[in-house]
Amino acid sequence: MYTRPQEIFTFLQPLRLPGIIALLLTFWVIKNFDKNLLKMPSISFVVKFGGLCLVSFLWSVHTISITIGITWLLQYLPVAIAVTLLVRNLKKYKVFISLWCISHFFVFLIIFKNGGKGSGDFLADENDAALGVAMVLPIILYFSYWPNITPKHKFLLKTLFLIACVAIIATRSRGGLLGLVSAAGMLWLFSKSKLKILFTGSLLVLLAGSILLSYLPEGYLEDVQGISDPNDSTRSERIETWEISWIMFKDNPIWGVGAGNFPWNVNSYQDQASWWYPDARSLHGRQTHSLYFQLLADLALVGMLIYITFIITTASRLFKTQRSIFKSQNPDPNLIGLGLMCKALYISIFPFLVSGAFISVGYYPHIVMWGTLSYATLATIETITKKCN
Repeated sequence: MYTRPQEIFTFLQPLRLPGIIALLLTFWVIKNFDKNLLKMPSISFVVKFGGLCLVSFLWSVHTISITIGITWLLQYLPVAIAVTLLVRNLKKYKVFISLWCISHFFVFLIIFKNGGKGSGDFLADENDAALGVAMVLPIILYFSYWPNITPKHKFLLKTLFLIACVAIIATRSRGGLLGLVSAAGMLWLFSKSKLKILFTGSLLVLLAGSILLSYLPEGYLEDVQGISDPNDSTRSERIETWEISWIMFKDNPIWGVGAGNFPWNVNSYQDQASWWYPDARSLHGRQTHSLYFQLLADLALVGMLIYITFIITTASRLFKTQRSIFKSQNPDPNLIGLGLMCKALYISIFPFLVSGAFISVGYYPHIVMWGTLSYATLATIETITKKCN
């Protein structure tokens, strides 16, 4: 889903690789399906949210809700189940995380090649690409701290981390920059060596700051400064669509207007906005440019409850598990590594929540993969703990 080789090697496009892979995964999942999988929070979340998106076509004005629901249930769900079935022990877990990091390396290369744009689909534009990269930053960094990791692998992962940071800057995305800052801030906040990191970071900025500035994309600083500019056109449009989204939510507070249906209902609500005037331009077809306002308008309280509850409960379990590991006496080295990955995963949700405040990412697979990796990590910890006991 992330590297999308058909976007680079165009001769592969007629093969419809994503569809073929999804179909093969579906058959494999059906063959190996265990009903207990539905009890996994990561799986039940996809079923509940995807199911809600699908049935929302009953009160939608556009059939996009059917497409979104089918995508979640027939594309994202098989991937989530497949990862859950495959990543059941430490060896497979480490292999999967390694492949996850390698696949993102190709995403970074595509961003450089495309002048800041990603590999297509949910990583197509600069904002989407930057958010996806920001989420993987903590995973790459903490994987490099795994006990007994070889110096070679540590060096490669640290280098990959730096490349990822540069890739975010290459997108010139202001929302992506906020995601990078939030990831860096959370990494620092949850670090044991705050003063050391602060000193090292400040020193690097002083030594390499002027060099870095010379390599920044042309106009990058002006774009960043535009974040707080009240006259910035994109900022103004976001505020306008957010207000419409809020009005839409108040009119449909329980079920919303249907998954993906905000753009097709704008015309019916924009004349109620405070900024509207008779000759105001139509915003028909525009997105909300915000995860939160997207969910509020589309799926209202029911959708928000499913989505936010899943994030909070998952992040809470990750935090409590890693704290328990680091408080225990003489923990298994691999448990320490998995504890670090728990920390990486609950930190990685912050870039999603921060950058997502300015991007319509509610239906992207980021949250599905984050949840699937989180519970795969927790399941691996449980397996090792049982063996130790």
